[in-house]
Amino acid sequence: MEALPKNKTLFKKLLGLFKPQEKTTEMGYRFEKKFLVPIQELPQFEMRLHQFFCREIYKSRWINNLYCDTYNHQHLNENIEGYSDRKKLRFRWYGETEGSLKINAEFKIKHDDVNRKTSFDLGIIDYQKADTPQVLFEKCLQSWQHLQPQSFAILQQYQPTLINRYHRRYFMNAEAQIRVTIDTPIHYQNAQNGIKASQLDHAIVELKSPSNHIIFTDIMPYQLDKSSKYVDGLQRCSQ
Repeated sequence: MEALPKNKTLFKKLLGLFKPQEKTTEMGYRFEKKFLVPIQELPQFEMRLHQFFCREIYKSRWINNLYCDTYNHQHLNENIEGYSDRKKLRFRWYGETEGSLKINAEFKIKHDDVNRKTSFDLGIIDYQKADTPQVLFEKCLQSWQHLQPQSFAILQQYQPTLINRYHRRYFMNAEAQIRVTIDTPIHYQNAQNGIKASQLDHAIVELKSPSNHIIFTDIMPYQLDKSSKYVDGLQRCSQ
């Protein structure tokens, strides 16, 4: 896909209207490194985590995301072209894929080797099996319009592009302040054409630490992976 001219104005306006309030949380900048680990090697990798004093810290859970992009796929193109400053807009919820869902709107912003995330609680949104991703997107916008009416006009320039779902486990090396997440299996659905795909042969492993604590990747006997779930999912679900 040919990259379009870089234009940050739209997203900057949207983020600027995203005012902190009671239900808004913001994470400071942190380092993130991503790796692909073959499924058959996960047991050995988990043994390696224990050797580096990494312990499971949370109950594992399913994560669901509805990614959104501009009509000219600005955020997709920024990622493919490898811009040092790029961003994503998504709606995230945990657990089941349908029903009464507690959904957050999230901005993920990357700058060079660090990124940060701002999350805004949209409340409970009803999403049933017969609904399309477009219906879910519109329901999220309705909630957003009620809570943040000043940003609604800009949001209308976005469309839903991809749904993904994966099971995540959490580990922590407390001494080194490094958190490790393991995502598998990973399921994708193109929000526009309905095409589905899955990644079953590899887990996506991410190492994360505060921005004042650089990650040393001795723990990982694997190559860094530069791709994102968003880009990988759209590429897998293209016609």
